[in-house]
Order: sequence, then structure tokens, then C-alpha cells
Amino acid sequence: MKNNRKILLILIIIVLILSFFVVPKVFKKETLNNNKNSDTNNMTPNNEPEEKKELFDAYYDDALKIMEDMTLEQKVSEIFLAKYSEGYKINNPSYLGGYVLFGSYFKNEDYTSITKKINELQSKAQIKYTLAVDEEGGTVTRLSSKPGFRDTKFLSPRELYTKGGMDLVLKTEQEKIDMLKKAHINLNLAPVADISTSKNDFIYDRSIGLSPEDTATYISKITELYYQNNLSSCLKHFPGYGNNADTHTGISVDKRSLEEFQTKDFLPFISGINSKTPYILVSHNTITSVDKDYPASLSKKVISILKDDLNYTGLIITDDVNMDALKEYQNIPSLAINAGVDVIITGDYNKHYEELLNAVKNGQISEERINTSVKKIIAWKLAYNIIEKE
Repeated sequence: MKNNRKILLILIIIVLILSFFVVPKVFKKETLNNNKNSDTNNMTPNNEPEEKKELFDAYYDDALKIMEDMTLEQKVSEIFLAKYSEGYKINNPSYLGGYVLFGSYFKNEDYTSITKKINELQSKAQIKYTLAVDEEGGTVTRLSSKPGFRDTKFLSPRELYTKGGMDLVLKTEQEKIDMLKKAHINLNLAPVADISTSKNDFIYDRSIGLSPEDTATYISKITELYYQNNLSSCLKHFPGYGNNADTHTGISVDKRSLEEFQTKDFLPFISGINSKTPYILVSHNTITSVDKDYPASLSKKVISILKDDLNYTGLIITDDVNMDALKEYQNIPSLAINAGVDVIITGDYNKHYEELLNAVKNGQISEERINTSVKKIIAWKLAYNIIEKE
């Protein structure tokens, strides 16, 4: 009997010893695995996925309150920027999202007269207009080429960099920002983020002409300058113009590999996104390595790269959809919206507005999809003090 007790006691001691060495190791292994899974899935302490913050997230609630009083017609109209023309009568202009203004609008004007003219224009809007211009410098100057606003037009970023480096580029860009704000412009369709080093490229004179890395630095500094001055910049032309032909006058096909875009052309856009650019303009170039069937501005595959791969949550805007590069496509506004575009620039607003409105009424595009873009547009207008919250 005593021997049995001794044997039992020895067994108990052995079990206790084994449990001391084995159990902690098992527990530690499970803990490490749990921690590893937590890191991989980017989980918060309450074990829920971390919510992705969008650029205008803080203004969405106020935007939704404003949208409560908007009709479907008004929401569809808010998506468009019409190219301003004295000879083109806009149907129901009070609903329009805004205008792109060209040099003719500023001809024979100065700061005093343009203030009156802009105020009269804005008085027609139920929701204050987006008023956009292309003031890049060099060959594209809508205001500074007019003597009422500047003695000489702004040089291109390329010319400025050659003369005085980045310091002169930034100093001049500040002058440009001051001019635009004084003229009541709230969106500059610039800077050009394209990379071009060959004089044979269409975009050559409009690019700064630096390496992808240095262009990225330039774009970051310019974007931050606009952000600090509460004026909206717009990077163009995603995914990168390269040496492609002019999409104003015909179809442009880019046969470069996706890897080349990823290692070169995307870099300036990534730096601009990190510096909180509110707008990115998508070109009409057809990028065969991504989508051989649709130009970038109408391609869900291209725009998904911008949204999903580059994590861009700001506004996506088309180049003018009346350009020749898109002339073979039908129902362009519907294609653009379904691709993920938020804002459409058009020289034929009445036609494109009706096309998009009918597409929503026919169920080809959901009103929820329209609401997604309009919420973002209204939030941007709130963020940049174009409109006030109710």
C-alpha cells in the first residue's frame, strides 16, 4: 500500500513538473499567433478593423444636411463644371456645380471689375459655384496674361526652375495663389504632375522637366503651399501623360508597362496625395497595360488604381469630355461616373446633364452613386469655405 502511495506521489510530481515547462510554452505560442494576426489585419484594441479616414471626412455630416434639400436634378447638376461661354446658354444655371473660366472671361477686366462680375455670377447659384481656371504658367495662363491682373504673364515652372531653382518656383507660385484668391477663383487646375524630358512630347513645355523623384518633391511643395493658403490645387494628368499625343485633337494610346507607371509616373501623384491635394484630374489617354478598351477618364480599372492602390479619397475630375479623344464614345457622363469619377468638365453641359439625369432615372446609375460624389463635392466646398454649413 505504501509503495502504491509513493508511486502515485511520484506521478503527481512528474505531472506538476511537466505542466510547469509545457503549459507556458503553449500559451506563449498562442499569444504570439494572436498578436501576429492582430498586426496583419490592422485591428484596433476593441478587435474591430480600423476605419479608413477620407480627406473630407470631417465635413460629411454637414454635407449630408445640405443634401437633404437637394432634388435629384440639382444633385446631378452639381457634378458638372461647364466651360464658360457667353454664347452658350446654360439650362437652369442655379443648379450647376460650377464653371471653368477661360482667358476671354478676364479680358479687359481688373480686380475691381472682376469682383463685381464674379459676384453677379455667384448670385445665380443656389449652392456657390466652383470657379476653376487653368493657371499653370508659360503656355497656359488665363489671368496673368491679362494686363488688369499682372504686367507680365507667369513663366512656366520649367523656366522658373532653370532661372532660380525651387525657391523661385515657390515664390512665384505664392504670387499666383494671391492673384487667384484676389480674383475670387477657388480652384486652380494645376500643377502639372506629368514627367517629360523630351522636347518632342506634347506635355514637355507644361511639365517641370525633372526626374520622377524631383518632380514628386516639387508637387509635394506646391500642393502644401495651396493647402496652407486655403486654395484648391488639382494634380494633372493622371496616370501620367508621358510622350503621348494631344488628346484635344485625337485618340492617344499609351503602350507603356504598368511597372513603368508605378516606378515613375505615379510618384508625383503619390506625393501630392500625401500633401492633401483635393483634386486629381484624369486624362483621356488609353493605358493599354491597364485597360485597352477605355481611356483613363472612363476606365474603372485606371481609376481603381488611384482609389485602391494609391489610397486617394479626394475628388476625381475628368479633363474636358468634349475632346476628340472621346468622340467615338456614347453616354460619356454615365461611363465616367460608373468608372468612379466625381466631377465632369464639359463644353456641352445641357446635353451631358440630360444624359446623366436620364441614366439615373432609367436605373443605369443609382442615385446612391450620385450621392457619393455630391457628398464629397459639398464637403470640399465646406472645407475650403466656398459655402457655409447650415
